[in-house]
Amino acid sequence: MPTLDRDELARFLDEHLTAQTVMVPIAEPLDPTLLIGKALEFLEENDFDLALVDSERLLVLFREAARHAAAATPSRHAGEVAESPRRDRVIERTLPLRQVTRKLRDDPYHPLLVIGDDAITHIIAVADFAGAAGTAAVAMGLLTLDVKLNSLLLTERYRDAAWQALDDQQRKQAEKWQEKAGDQQLPDPLNYLSMSWRLQIVRALELPIGTDDQHTMLINTRNAAFHGLHDPHTALAALDLAEQLLEQVDQQLQRRLDRF
Repeated sequence: MPTLDRDELARFLDEHLTAQTVMVPIAEPLDPTLLIGKALEFLEENDFDLALVDSERLLVLFREAARHAAAATPSRHAGEVAESPRRDRVIERTLPLRQVTRKLRDDPYHPLLVIGDDAITHIIAVADFAGAAGTAAVAMGLLTLDVKLNSLLLTERYRDAAWQALDDQQRKQAEKWQEKAGDQQLPDPLNYLSMSWRLQIVRALELPIGTDDQHTMLINTRNAAFHGLHDPHTALAALDLAEQLLEQVDQQLQRRLDRF
C-alpha cells in the first residue's frame, strides 16, 4: 500500500488550511464624523483592536491611536484619526495558514485584514488562534510535520537506523499496531510510530531537526490540543515552530535527493 506523498499533502493543506480557518467577520465601518471619544468607546466596549472607517479609500482606526487622540484633542473625528493600513497587513482569504502565522509572528500587534469581494470582510488577530479554530490549525500543522518525519525516516538512508533507535518494547508495539490494521496495513512498522517516538529517533540519530526543548514543546501542545487550546500565543508558537521543523525536514529530504 503506498505511503502518503508529502508534496501532495503540502499542496492539500495549502489549499484547505488557509486564512479562512481562523478569520472572523469585521464590524461595519464607523461613521467618519463620529467623535473620537465615541469611537474609542465603541472599540473598548467590543474589545476591538481596530475598526474600519467609512471612506472612499481603505481606512482603519486603531484603538491605541483613538485613545491618544481622545485624550489630546477630543473634538477630532474618527475619519481624521484613521489611517491606511500597511499593504502587508491586507491578505486574501486563500492565503495559506502557514503564511498567516508567519505574518503574525513577525508583527503580533497589527491584525490582518482579509479582503473579499473588493472590500475588507474579515479580520485575523493573534487572539483568533484560541479555541476551536486555533486547535484545528495546530492539529493539522502537527499532522503535517508527523507525516513528513515519517517520510524521512522511511528513506533508505535512515530506515534501518531508525528502527534500531527504538527499544524492544517500542518495536513490538509498532508491529502490534501494524498487525491490528489488518488488510489496510502499511508495509513498514515505522509507519505506526507516535510523533513522540519519531522525534525520539531524530534525537538518537542526531538529525538537525529542532532541539530537545522544541520537541517537548510540540508534544505538550499536541497533548493539550486533545482538550482544546485556549491560549492563542501557545497555538501560534506551536504552528510557527512546526513550520520551522517542516523546513528542516524538507532540507534533509532534499539532501537525500541530491545524492542521486
